[in-house]
Amino acid sequence: MRKDYSDNPLANSWRERYDMQSDAIKEKLDALKTMPVSEFQLQVIKKERKFMPEKGDVFVTSPRNSIYFYGVVVNAGIDNNNGNDLLVVMIFKDKTKSLQDINFDVDYNNLLIPPEIVGREYWTKGYFYNIGLNIQIPHNLDYGFYRVVSEKYVNEYLQEIDHIPKLLGCYGVSTISGIAKNINKEIIINESLLE
Repeated sequence: MRKDYSDNPLANSWRERYDMQSDAIKEKLDALKTMPVSEFQLQVIKKERKFMPEKGDVFVTSPRNSIYFYGVVVNAGIDNNNGNDLLVVMIFKDKTKSLQDINFDVDYNNLLIPPEIVGREYWTKGYFYNIGLNIQIPHNLDYGFYRVVSEKYVNEYLQEIDHIPKLLGCYGVSTISGIAKNINKEIIINESLLE
């Protein structure tokens, strides 16, 4: 008997959220599923070919011209079954309209999207841009990932967690367009994020 991998806490939570939206928003979310990446990809800010992000680095990412959401590298240099030198990032609802106007106070209760595991290509391709600020990451920050295949909560090293983390993402490396799609879902649901 084949397992139904679409029946999991994250997928179920998304379905509930989707069902609460208006028909107009549902239509836009549905269109995003088949849209070419070029129509929703993050803006290139500045390519940093040799840059290696470090834990605590603050960066910005831009889904539209002149809107920059802040993000933080929560962990770096991760080696797991998906690859080497991976990073855990969190992206926040806090934003700026200018790279000359940087003002960020980290609030882990104000995430734009769940925690994500990424490769450094987000920086080398210019989709993430470090702003030159490095912050202390709390050692007890309660985040983790749901691993669909094993139906377990794990950390970025694939070690099982004995509880449901407060900040929960899906285990796996986000594709080079994955974060853009997730951010655009949030913008479709709440257009005031662009104000």
